[in-house]
Amino acid sequence: MGLWARIEAALLDDAPKPTRVLLGPNRGSRLILNRTTQTKLWFGVYEREVQQALAGQTGMVWDIGANVGFFTLLLAKHASLVLAVEPYPENLECLHRAVQMNDAAGSVSVIDAAVSARDGTGWLAPGVNSSESRLADHGLPVRTVTLDTLLDTYGIPALVKIDIEGGEMEALRGGCRLLSHHPKLIIETHSPELDDRVRGLLGECGYRFARAANSLIAT
Repeated sequence: MGLWARIEAALLDDAPKPTRVLLGPNRGSRLILNRTTQTKLWFGVYEREVQQALAGQTGMVWDIGANVGFFTLLLAKHASLVLAVEPYPENLECLHRAVQMNDAAGSVSVIDAAVSARDGTGWLAPGVNSSESRLADHGLPVRTVTLDTLLDTYGIPALVKIDIEGGEMEALRGGCRLLSHHPKLIIETHSPELDDRVRGLLGECGYRFARAANSLIAT
Protein backbone atom coordinates (compact mmCIF):
# COMPACT_ATOMS: atom_id res chain seq x y z
CA MET A 1 0.00 0.00 0.00
CA GLY A 2 1.42 3.40 -1.01
CA LEU A 3 1.90 6.38 1.31
CA TRP A 4 -1.26 8.25 0.33
CA ALA A 5 -3.33 5.08 0.47
CA ARG A 6 -2.06 4.49 4.00
CA ILE A 7 -2.87 8.09 4.95
CA GLU A 8 -6.38 7.79 3.48
CA ALA A 9 -6.98 4.57 5.39
CA ALA A 10 -5.71 6.14 8.60
CA LEU A 11 -8.03 9.13 8.21
CA LEU A 12 -11.01 6.80 8.05
CA ASP A 13 -10.09 5.40 11.49
CA ASP A 14 -10.53 8.21 14.00
CA ALA A 15 -9.71 6.29 17.19
CA PRO A 16 -6.72 7.90 19.00
CA LYS A 17 -3.66 5.73 18.54
CA PRO A 18 0.15 5.88 18.62
CA THR A 19 1.25 7.96 15.64
CA ARG A 20 4.66 9.11 14.41
CA VAL A 21 5.02 12.76 13.38
CA LEU A 22 5.83 12.76 9.66
CA LEU A 23 7.59 16.09 9.00
CA GLY A 24 9.33 19.06 10.57
CA PRO A 25 11.58 19.47 13.63
CA ASN A 26 9.43 17.01 15.57
CA ARG A 27 9.65 14.30 12.91
CA GLY A 28 9.71 10.81 14.37
CA SER A 29 8.20 11.71 17.75
CA ARG A 30 5.35 9.42 18.78
CA LEU A 31 2.05 10.88 20.01
CA ILE A 32 -1.42 9.55 20.78
CA LEU A 33 -3.49 11.22 18.07
CA ASN A 34 -6.87 11.18 16.45
CA ARG A 35 -5.55 11.35 12.90
CA THR A 36 -8.82 12.76 11.57
CA THR A 37 -9.04 15.79 13.86
CA GLN A 38 -5.33 16.21 14.67
CA THR A 39 -3.94 15.92 11.16
CA LYS A 40 -1.64 18.95 11.48
CA LEU A 41 0.05 17.37 14.48
CA TRP A 42 0.42 14.07 12.63
CA PHE A 43 1.92 15.73 9.54
CA GLY A 44 4.13 17.96 11.72
CA VAL A 45 2.89 21.22 10.20
CA TYR A 46 1.09 22.54 13.30
CA GLU A 47 2.21 26.12 14.13
CA ARG A 48 5.37 25.81 12.06
CA GLU A 49 6.73 29.23 13.06
CA VAL A 50 6.43 28.33 16.74
CA GLN A 51 8.15 25.01 16.08
CA GLN A 52 11.08 26.87 14.52
CA ALA A 53 11.23 29.26 17.48
CA LEU A 54 11.36 26.35 19.94
CA ALA A 55 13.59 23.94 18.03
CA GLY A 56 17.04 23.55 19.55
CA GLN A 57 16.12 25.30 22.82
CA THR A 58 18.43 24.24 25.64
CA GLY A 59 18.22 24.54 29.41
CA MET A 60 15.03 24.10 31.42
CA VAL A 61 11.80 24.88 29.55
CA TRP A 62 8.20 25.12 30.74
CA ASP A 63 5.40 24.02 28.40
CA ILE A 64 2.30 25.60 29.94
CA GLY A 65 -0.74 24.04 28.29
CA ALA A 66 1.13 21.00 27.02
CA ASN A 67 -1.94 19.32 25.50
CA VAL A 68 -0.95 15.88 24.14
CA GLY A 69 2.78 16.68 24.13
CA PHE A 70 3.64 17.85 20.61
CA PHE A 71 5.76 20.79 21.75
CA THR A 72 6.87 18.96 24.90
CA LEU A 73 8.58 16.28 22.81
CA LEU A 74 10.05 18.83 20.41
CA LEU A 75 11.57 20.67 23.39
CA ALA A 76 12.76 17.45 25.02
CA LYS A 77 15.11 16.82 22.08
CA HIS A 78 17.54 19.46 23.44
CA ALA A 79 16.29 20.85 26.77
CA SER A 80 17.74 19.60 30.04
CA LEU A 81 14.23 19.46 31.55
CA VAL A 82 10.73 20.16 30.22
CA LEU A 83 7.94 20.90 32.68
CA ALA A 84 4.79 19.83 30.81
CA VAL A 85 1.85 21.43 32.62
CA GLU A 86 -1.60 20.21 31.57
CA PRO A 87 -4.90 19.93 33.51
CA TYR A 88 -7.29 18.20 31.09
CA PRO A 89 -7.57 14.46 31.93
CA GLU A 90 -7.86 13.22 28.33
CA ASN A 91 -4.80 15.21 27.31
CA LEU A 92 -2.88 14.13 30.41
CA GLU A 93 -3.36 10.46 29.57
CA CYS A 94 -2.07 11.03 26.03
CA LEU A 95 0.81 13.16 27.36
CA HIS A 96 1.96 10.49 29.83
CA ARG A 97 1.79 7.82 27.13
CA ALA A 98 3.76 9.99 24.72
CA VAL A 99 6.51 10.55 27.29
CA GLN A 100 6.73 6.79 27.82
CA MET A 101 6.67 5.91 24.11
CA ASN A 102 9.51 8.33 23.39
CA ASP A 103 11.61 7.25 26.40
CA ALA A 104 11.53 10.87 27.57
CA ALA A 105 10.81 10.33 31.27
CA GLY A 106 14.33 11.48 32.14
CA SER A 107 13.86 14.87 30.50
CA VAL A 108 10.12 15.55 30.96
CA SER A 109 8.20 16.16 34.18
CA VAL A 110 4.41 16.13 33.73
CA ILE A 111 2.42 18.35 36.11
CA ASP A 112 -1.32 17.79 36.51
CA ALA A 113 -2.48 21.38 37.03
CA ALA A 114 -3.69 24.55 35.37
CA VAL A 115 -1.58 27.69 35.64
CA SER A 116 -3.45 30.70 36.98
CA ALA A 117 -3.04 33.80 39.14
CA ARG A 118 -3.27 31.87 42.41
CA ASP A 119 -2.65 28.44 43.86
CA GLY A 120 -5.67 26.37 44.80
CA THR A 121 -8.58 24.91 42.85
CA GLY A 122 -10.18 26.14 39.65
CA TRP A 123 -12.80 24.98 37.17
CA LEU A 124 -11.94 23.70 33.73
CA ALA A 125 -14.57 24.09 31.03
CA PRO A 126 -14.18 21.71 28.05
CA GLY A 127 -14.07 23.21 24.58
CA VAL A 128 -15.19 21.90 21.20
CA ASN A 129 -12.15 19.61 21.31
CA SER A 130 -9.54 18.65 23.88
CA SER A 131 -7.19 21.47 22.89
CA GLU A 132 -9.73 24.18 23.76
CA SER A 133 -10.46 23.54 27.44
CA ARG A 134 -9.96 26.59 29.64
CA LEU A 135 -10.39 27.84 33.19
CA ALA A 136 -13.91 29.17 33.79
CA ASP A 137 -16.51 29.74 36.51
CA HIS A 138 -17.75 26.14 36.37
CA GLY A 139 -16.73 22.77 35.02
CA LEU A 140 -14.24 20.10 36.04
CA PRO A 141 -12.39 20.88 39.31
CA VAL A 142 -8.62 21.08 38.77
CA ARG A 143 -5.58 22.10 40.79
CA THR A 144 -4.19 25.52 39.96
CA VAL A 145 -0.61 26.68 40.40
CA THR A 146 1.15 29.95 39.72
CA LEU A 147 4.27 30.55 37.68
CA ASP A 148 5.94 31.78 40.85
CA THR A 149 5.14 28.51 42.61
CA LEU A 150 6.79 26.64 39.76
CA LEU A 151 9.75 29.01 40.08
CA ASP A 152 10.07 28.23 43.80
CA THR A 153 9.96 24.49 43.10
CA TYR A 154 12.06 24.14 39.95
CA GLY A 155 14.16 27.27 39.60
CA ILE A 156 14.56 29.75 36.75
CA PRO A 157 13.65 28.47 33.26
CA ALA A 158 15.38 29.51 30.06
CA LEU A 159 12.06 29.68 28.22
CA VAL A 160 8.35 29.53 29.04
CA LYS A 161 5.81 28.66 26.35
CA ILE A 162 2.20 29.49 27.31
CA ASP A 163 -0.90 28.46 25.35
CA ILE A 164 -3.91 28.20 27.65
CA GLU A 165 -6.84 29.37 25.56
CA GLY A 166 -7.19 32.97 26.72
CA GLY A 167 -5.95 32.52 30.29
CA GLU A 168 -2.51 33.92 29.53
CA MET A 169 -2.96 37.20 31.44
CA GLU A 170 -4.10 35.37 34.58
CA ALA A 171 -1.05 33.16 34.31
CA LEU A 172 1.30 36.13 33.96
CA ARG A 173 -0.28 37.86 36.97
CA GLY A 174 0.86 34.90 39.05
CA GLY A 175 4.43 35.21 37.80
CA CYS A 176 5.75 38.58 38.97
CA ARG A 177 8.91 37.10 40.49
CA LEU A 178 9.44 34.87 37.49
CA LEU A 179 9.23 37.84 35.12
CA SER A 180 11.88 39.67 37.15
CA HIS A 181 14.31 36.96 36.00
CA HIS A 182 13.39 37.75 32.38
CA PRO A 183 13.09 34.27 30.81
CA LYS A 184 12.25 34.15 27.13
CA LEU A 185 8.49 33.80 26.61
CA ILE A 186 6.42 32.45 23.73
CA ILE A 187 2.76 33.22 24.40
CA GLU A 188 -0.25 32.40 22.24
CA THR A 189 -2.42 35.53 22.15
CA HIS A 190 -5.91 34.62 21.00
CA SER A 191 -7.16 38.11 20.15
CA PRO A 192 -5.78 41.61 19.42
CA GLU A 193 -7.09 42.75 22.80
CA LEU A 194 -5.21 40.00 24.64
CA ASP A 195 -2.10 40.72 22.61
CA ASP A 196 -2.22 44.39 23.65
CA ARG A 197 -2.70 43.50 27.31
CA VAL A 198 0.16 41.00 27.33
CA ARG A 199 2.44 43.50 25.58
CA GLY A 200 1.51 46.16 28.14
CA LEU A 201 2.30 43.96 31.12
CA LEU A 202 5.53 42.54 29.70
CA GLY A 203 6.64 45.90 28.35
CA GLU A 204 6.70 47.21 31.91
CA CYS A 205 9.12 44.36 32.71
CA GLY A 206 11.50 45.41 29.95
CA TYR A 207 10.56 42.84 27.32
CA ARG A 208 10.84 43.38 23.57
CA PHE A 209 8.60 41.62 21.09
CA ALA A 210 8.50 39.65 17.86
CA ARG A 211 5.83 37.37 16.41
CA ALA A 212 5.57 33.77 15.30
CA ALA A 213 2.16 33.36 13.67
CA ASN A 214 -0.42 33.73 16.47
CA SER A 215 2.18 33.76 19.21
CA LEU A 216 4.06 36.62 20.80
CA ILE A 217 7.79 36.12 21.35
CA ALA A 218 9.04 38.21 24.29
CA THR A 219 12.76 38.57 25.03
